[in-house]
Amino acid sequence: MKLTGGQAILQLHPSRRCNLSCRHCCSLSGPEVDAALPLALLQQVTREAAGLGYRVVGVSGGEPLLYPELPSLLRTAKGAGMRTTVTTNGMLLTERRLSELVPLTDVLAISLDGHPDSHNRLRGNPRAFGVLDRRMKAVERSGIPCAFITTLTLENLAELEFVVAYAQAHGAGGVQVHPLEPEGAALDNLAECVPDAREFVFAIVEGARLSQRYGIPVQVDLAHRAALLRHPEAFLALAPDPPRPLSSWQGTWLGTWKAVVPRPSTGTRRSTGRPVGRAVSPRRRADLRARLRAGRRSCGPGRRRTAPAPADTPSAAAGG
Repeated sequence: MKLTGGQAILQLHPSRRCNLSCRHCCSLSGPEVDAALPLALLQQVTREAAGLGYRVVGVSGGEPLLYPELPSLLRTAKGAGMRTTVTTNGMLLTERRLSELVPLTDVLAISLDGHPDSHNRLRGNPRAFGVLDRRMKAVERSGIPCAFITTLTLENLAELEFVVAYAQAHGAGGVQVHPLEPEGAALDNLAECVPDAREFVFAIVEGARLSQRYGIPVQVDLAHRAALLRHPEAFLALAPDPPRPLSSWQGTWLGTWKAVVPRPSTGTRRSTGRPVGRAVSPRRRADLRARLRAGRRSCGPGRRRTAPAPADTPSAAAGG
């Protein structure tokens, strides 16, 4: 089997251990979770994926910097001729860790979910943004290309400009806006904050405006992973010209909480998959659907659902 079309990306989730307990975490990762996949298995899958046509390995989690064998895993991917991305909350990007990643990482994908207060609230840690902000100086000195990923909710919809301006101030190659997934911790904490079609339209238009204003790509994902897993036949990946990291992905997940097994592609830009592993219970899904139908979608008292005005942008000094 060979994959064709846009970038073929293998997503690896080697561990659910994390230094944060994020309110929206779809994999229920956290400091108390020890579940991890053995390095040998991940290396085998990576080599096989390279033979199947996958060209990029994206390592996430959990927090991948807490996976002790991360350098070995990245080294295997590079040895197989693959590009590598590491998705991180950024708090552990010390000079020492960055020095290990420099020869092994093509792109650092760093999570930023709005203004400092919003980011800290979603990440469940009042120090999350402050630590990340201090680490960004070391990231810039390392020379590793970086991009930012933000989770789109009703709470931070008006803060996209802050994220894009912050990314541009730190030399990032782009921003990926990913919709809140009604999975994992988000079902209990943020089920009423899932954007609907109107918010998607606002995010797309705002993303285009911000991309033009700040001169960096802003990609707004139109579906979360749960939807792709339920309807893989509807997943169409279009390759950008020229290709860019963190965009137009097509591939497979392998992790401690969910995996997708690849099937032969049915077209030049289409990828299908079959979900395996534990899924959200039908009862919880039914409860979520009932709450959404009832219109309980606001994230706080008095919050309106009209498209918000753009938020203030950070100054160059505030950008660190």
